[in-house]
Amino acid sequence: LVSKENNTAPQQDKYERQTNSNNLQRHDAIASQQQEKSKSESVYNNKVPFNGPVKDKVSATTIASDHNTVKQPEDPQNPLFKDKTKTVDLKETGVASSEEQQNTTDKDPSQNIKDGNHPIIKDITEVGISNTTENIVTDGQKAVQEEKKEEDKPSIFDAIVEAEETEDKKEDIKDADLRSWEVTPNFGPVFYSSLDGGSSIDPMFTDNSQSTETNFSYGVQVSYAVNDRLSIRSGVSNVNLGYTTGDIDLATGPVSAALTSIDYGGRSNVLTAVDKGALETTNGANPFDNLSPKSTGGNNAQLSQNLTYYEVPLELNYALVDNRFGINMIGGFSTLFLGDSEVVANDGDFREVLGESNNLNSVSFSTNVGLGFNYKISKRLKFNIEPMFKYQLNPYSDSSVDFKPYYLGVYSGLSFKF
Repeated sequence: LVSKENNTAPQQDKYERQTNSNNLQRHDAIASQQQEKSKSESVYNNKVPFNGPVKDKVSATTIASDHNTVKQPEDPQNPLFKDKTKTVDLKETGVASSEEQQNTTDKDPSQNIKDGNHPIIKDITEVGISNTTENIVTDGQKAVQEEKKEEDKPSIFDAIVEAEETEDKKEDIKDADLRSWEVTPNFGPVFYSSLDGGSSIDPMFTDNSQSTETNFSYGVQVSYAVNDRLSIRSGVSNVNLGYTTGDIDLATGPVSAALTSIDYGGRSNVLTAVDKGALETTNGANPFDNLSPKSTGGNNAQLSQNLTYYEVPLELNYALVDNRFGINMIGGFSTLFLGDSEVVANDGDFREVLGESNNLNSVSFSTNVGLGFNYKISKRLKFNIEPMFKYQLNPYSDSSVDFKPYYLGVYSGLSFKF
């Protein structure tokens, strides 16, 4: 046996690191060569033949059972085995002795498992820890998500409130649809007069006193809401108009001497009216010589003109204020269809119809402007008051009539949405 060379510890450690890193790559090649040469050479000094396999990750050099040296095989390419007779220290070549190998081999595998040093155990442990960590993270995330879902889940009170709001929205949508149409029966007093005086009966009454009679209008309107503030409306109304002319005298006579603006219905002798004092004129020819004063038992004779129109308005209604109490601006025009147009003479208890006016157009127009005030009683019902000014454009067929009529109405009623 060759004794172990006396190398210092640093040199030995360096050599062992180099050898161990290279032995792993030469194990398979050395084992193959050793098996082929074992048939002809004796590996051990006592000529014990090599007939056993090389154990896992152990040098192909056969380990002597009672020696620490091995005889090198002939391999000129192997740097460790250049001389057949040279022996190499087992520690320098990194080959474990039989005792070290036996100790390693004989070590209880269960102890490695208990110690956790087994590579499979280590891998399983690492994978288990990783999976456990991932499971913990995943479970934590799921818990946070579940908690967030629970927090986002509305309570029973929130659900009730949401249901009520949904119902309110449905009602609002329904109300919005209802708000499209509205019907309004209306009624109100109407005052009829002229802008600059004059007379619609005869020019001789231009300077006479006139008084407005209070009449009434009634009808129904239907409106459609274009949007929340603007609506368009129309309908039909019966409008009664009239005014009274004073300072007159009543007389009877032939129709040729009577008022030309009145249709007497084919009668030849009629009752008529003249300016006060005209029958007493004695200067020259009197156009009323054929008329005789009419005794009525009074001294305040008047001539009244009563008109009835069927009005069809077309107006726009714009809401200036749209709250429970609303204010509207109204504008448009009306088509007036003439109904009745009688002229009546009155003096105290005396009353007689002279005839119908024959100088009126059967169809005329008016321009309308006014304000509307309303109070909402409920979502569908409201109360309206509308003062309206309406100026007639072409009421008379005779352009010589110097009378520019208008009428002022204060209409009220209940509007119902449907």
